[in-house]
Amino acid sequence: MRSLIASTVALLLAVSLLGAVPDRTTCESVLKQADTAFVAGSKPANWREAMMAIHRITLQVGSPEGAKSATSAWWFSEIRRRAGEAKDPEIVYFFNTQLCFDPAGPAFTMLSPTPVAKVPYVAGQGTAADLADTARSLDLGEKPRMTSAQLRALATDAKLDPEQSKRALVLLRRLDPAASAPLLWARLGATKQRSEILFWEEQLMRLPVQLVAGVPYDAKSAPAARAAWLRLTAVRPQMPASSLSRAGWIELLKGPANEVTEAAWDAAPRVFRASDRSELAALAKDAPERVAVRAKVALERLR
Repeated sequence: MRSLIASTVALLLAVSLLGAVPDRTTCESVLKQADTAFVAGSKPANWREAMMAIHRITLQVGSPEGAKSATSAWWFSEIRRRAGEAKDPEIVYFFNTQLCFDPAGPAFTMLSPTPVAKVPYVAGQGTAADLADTARSLDLGEKPRMTSAQLRALATDAKLDPEQSKRALVLLRRLDPAASAPLLWARLGATKQRSEILFWEEQLMRLPVQLVAGVPYDAKSAPAARAAWLRLTAVRPQMPASSLSRAGWIELLKGPANEVTEAAWDAAPRVFRASDRSELAALAKDAPERVAVRAKVALERLR
C-alpha cells in the first residue's frame, strides 16, 4: 500500500507542476488509499503520506482556478463527511484543517466569534490585582484603576514586595513620566545587579527626552550605573555632560577595558570637538583592544 501512496504522491506532484486541477478519478484514488491508511495501528509514515496527498489536492481544488471546476464542491463534501465520521482526534483535526481551504465555506479566522467579555474589577483583591488592572486599563486606553499618587506611594514603599514595587514604578512611568523620572534615576543609582541596571536604563530611555536631563554624573555610584549614565549621555543631548569636567572625561577615556570606558568613548563626540582630535587620537593609540574599536568610531564622529 505504501508504494501505491508513493506513486499517487508522485502523480500529484507532477500534476501540480503542470498547474492542472486533478480529475475526479485521481481524487477518488487518493481518498480510497487514505481511508485504508487511516486505520487503527497503521504506521505513522502511511498517515503522513496520505495527508500529504490529500493536502496537495486541497490546495489545487481550493485555488481560484480549481474552485471553478465541479471537482471542488465534490472534494470538500467528501472531506466534510470524513471529518464527521473520523474517530481519531488527529485525523479529525486534519480534515477540519482542509475545510479551511473550501472556497464555498465560511471565511477562516483565528478570532473567536464570541465577543470578549470584560472582567469586572473587584476591589479588595490586593496590590497585585490592582496593578494588573491598572496595566490592563493603560493597554486599552481606559481610565487607569490607580492614580499617579498611588503608584508613586507603592514605588517608594520600602516594605512592599520588590517585584510589585518595580511594576508600580514602570506603570508610573507610563501614566506620569515626569513623576517617574527622579524615581527611575534613584533606582538606577541604587541598583547593584547589572541586569537590573540595564532594565532601569531602558525605562529611562523610554521617557520623553526632555525628562531625562538634570541628573549629574555620580562618580560614587556603581560602575554599571555610571556606564548607564554615559550611554544615556551619548544618545540624549539633554543630558548634563558638563557636570563632568574635561579632565574627568579624559580620565574616563584613559580607563581600563571595561564598560565604563567603552561608554565614555561612545559619549565622547558629545563633549569633544574636531579641534580635540589629536589629543583623543593619542589616547586611542594606547586604548586596550576591547576599547579601540569604539575609540575609532568616536574619532570619526567628532565635529
